[in-house]
Amino acid sequence: MATLTIQLAKIVRERKGNLSQMKIAEETKISQSTVSRWMSGKIDRFDKETIEKFCEWLDCDAGDLLHVERRKF
Repeated sequence: MATLTIQLAKIVRERKGNLSQMKIAEETKISQSTVSRWMSGKIDRFDKETIEKFCEWLDCDAGDLLHVERRKF
């Protein structure tokens, strides 16, 4: 089984510094509630447009936003 972790908060800190979620929302044109869910890792569904906006803003690939940890049994 694999565990998927959202890496947005980490990448934002590394590339943009300590920005508020409101500032991120303004700069990306993504709603503050969506930014909040992504920053906290509480995403149930992945929206292509949202991922594209984050990737363009952060100059990264979609795979950079997600981390998959595979568990060994």
